[in-house]
Amino acid sequence: MRRYATALIVLAACGVSDSPPPPPPFTYELRVVPAEPGDRAPSAAPPRVVIDGMETLDLNIEYASLELALASTHRIELRQGDVVVAAVDVVPEPNSCLDRVTSPDHLEKRYCGFDSGDLRFAVDEVSSPTQGCHADGTCIPRCLPGTCPGEKCTSRAPLLVPFSSHLDCAPIGPRLLGETCSYLASEAGAYDDCAEGLLCVDGACRTLCRQFTAGQCDGCAYVPGHAPEIGICP
Repeated sequence: MRRYATALIVLAACGVSDSPPPPPPFTYELRVVPAEPGDRAPSAAPPRVVIDGMETLDLNIEYASLELALASTHRIELRQGDVVVAAVDVVPEPNSCLDRVTSPDHLEKRYCGFDSGDLRFAVDEVSSPTQGCHADGTCIPRCLPGTCPGEKCTSRAPLLVPFSSHLDCAPIGPRLLGETCSYLASEAGAYDDCAEGLLCVDGACRTLCRQFTAGQCDGCAYVPGHAPEIGICP
C-alpha cells in the first residue's frame, strides 16, 4: 500500500510541472536622440524633452508580456517653458520587425529631437535571444520641396517667441524677395506669407538654400529656430 500511495504522489507532482510557464518579460525602451548637425551652433534655449510627464531623454519599462507592451501608449513632448511645441503619441503597434523576430523580448523606439522644436521618427529595433531586426526611419521631416502639391514645404511655428518650428506644408504667400513679410496664425502652426522658395527672416523674404533650391548660393546659412534642412542665402 505504501508503494501505491507513493506512485500517486509522484504522478500528481508531474501533473503540476506540466503547466505552461508564464510568458517572458518584455522590455520596451523609448528614447529621444539629439539630432543637430555637427556644424550648426547649439541653440541658446533648446526645448526640454518630456516623456510621460517626466523630463528625460530615455524611458525604460519592463512589461509582463509583449501583449501588455503593445497595448501601451506613451507621449513624447518638446516644451518651451509651458508650451508644447512638438508632441507624438507612441504606440508600439506590430510592424515588420516585430513580425520577423520570433519570441521578441525587447523593443527600442528612437526619435530625433531638434533644437528648432521638431520630433521625427528615427528607428525601431526589435530583438530576441536569437534574432534582431532594425527598421530605420532616418529622421525624415514631414515634407521636402516638391512634396506639397499646390503649397510650399516650409516652417510651421507653434511658438514665435522663442521661435520654434518644424517642416510642414503651408499655403504659398504673395510676398516676393526682399519684401516685408509676417507669420500668419494657424492651428497647425504659424507660417509666413512669402512666395515659394523664400523664407521670412527678420521681417523680410529671403532666398532659401540648402535642400530647398536646385543650386546652392555662397554662404548658405542655418536659421535659428528653423529645421536644419533650411538655410538662407546672404
